[in-house]
Amino acid sequence: MSIIEKIKDEIFSFYGFIFLVGATGSIFGLLRNFIDVESDISIKWLLLVLNLAVFIILTFIKVLVNTNHQLEMALTQKMNVISILIKENILLVEFNRILAANATVSLFLIKSECEIFVASAYVYHVQNDKIQIKLLDYDKDFAERNPDDFDMIKNGNSNITKNLIIKNIVIHNRS
Repeated sequence: MSIIEKIKDEIFSFYGFIFLVGATGSIFGLLRNFIDVESDISIKWLLLVLNLAVFIILTFIKVLVNTNHQLEMALTQKMNVISILIKENILLVEFNRILAANATVSLFLIKSECEIFVASAYVYHVQNDKIQIKLLDYDKDFAERNPDDFDMIKNGNSNITKNLIIKNIVIHNRS
């Protein structure tokens, strides 16, 4: 993490947000002492409006940064495969709020700390505590380059099930 990212994280943290709001209020409060508030166009109302505008803008930016961070976390979430129903071509994964019925997902095999694309799939059925994922197309390159792993997946071998993950991203057809 670079120094700029660390500074950005600190500024957009909860305490950074409180500090920015307090600092802007203090600056406007100090400016009020040096401005003639008895003039025809009252500067105190302008300062109040500016202070409120800065507060609203900072609040909006904070909400956007938090929402973006939560969205990034949700989109990159991985789900482990619990079991494989061979005849139905269905994977069973733990429940996840991100996945809705008919959502398109991808199946990956973790091998030597690398995620290798295995198949395209979709959410077939959402249960209370599990999600059923129906496999659509296996990757031809994966089947050709890793025939042993491919056979183990097709046969539902529990040793390889531990190394399978589901991601809610779509891999485009490369053929």
